Amino acid sequence: MQSLLKYFIYLNFFWVIIIFTFFIFGDTALPQMSFYISPPLLEINQVGGGVKNFTVEISNTGQEKIQVKISFSDLLLSSEGNVQLVYPIGSTPHSLASWITTKQDEIISLNPNEIKNLLFQINVPRGERGGRYGVIVFETLPFNTPQGKVSLGIRSGTLVFLTIPRTEEIKGIIEDISLIEGKEFKVAFRNNGNIHFEAEGSLIIKNEDGKVLHRIRFPEEKPFLLLPQGTGEFILQWDKKDPLPNGKYFLEARMLAWVGNRTLNLDRKEVLIELNVNKENETEAKQ
Repeated sequence: MQSLLKYFIYLNFFWVIIIFTFFIFGDTALPQMSFYISPPLLEINQVGGGVKNFTVEISNTGQEKIQVKISFSDLLLSSEGNVQLVYPIGSTPHSLASWITTKQDEIISLNPNEIKNLLFQINVPRGERGGRYGVIVFETLPFNTPQGKVSLGIRSGTLVFLTIPRTEEIKGIIEDISLIEGKEFKVAFRNNGNIHFEAEGSLIIKNEDGKVLHRIRFPEEKPFLLLPQGTGEFILQWDKKDPLPNGKYFLEARMLAWVGNRTLNLDRKEVLIELNVNKENETEAKQ
């Protein structure tokens, strides 16, 4: 969990400390609010047919009383790694939201500096496999809105990743390797297993004789998180001083997954491209 938590904090997702302003249209003052959620990401292991209880702490660290509405959402990650809330629940192939329940009121209030621990429960049906993913969504608004005014709140939440032990399939496939305008390379990689993992890779550029001209490792900072059936698209820069001259080149991509402290080689693919930059600086890449 630690590496995934670092991943989400690094990408500055919505989930650690939310500091925001509620806009109230009209001449009413705009109070600044702050709201804390812990944990921002929760990883749970539970076998099929089992039940897991867990808590989420929410805290009003601001100076105004607020109300918080609790709901659930499915979760997707875009090819750039951004979080997407998906409605209605059950819309994604690895939906978790319908398995999460709570006896907590749908709307609760928090006084300034008040902390509440909310109890939730996951019921895992028998026979399920792999991973499931969802979000506990907290929509926060001012407790009092002047009559005739409209207030805008903010959504935040806890990401919940469920793994059903001993049913994991860790697989991935390189779907595309291409050259963009003679300067950038694109590698598209899909998680075609049934569990999330963090992926990283390398692209080796070789001339037609097989001589290595450059090796690019990606992503630059942190491994890229992929949910099952999710695709990551990596745009890589040719960062050498001199551009690639016209000619034929082999592009070889290698992808691996981090599983705990281990790495697994998942796929390797090589394509031959032909680069032809004409006098008008237009680029043709034939594959």
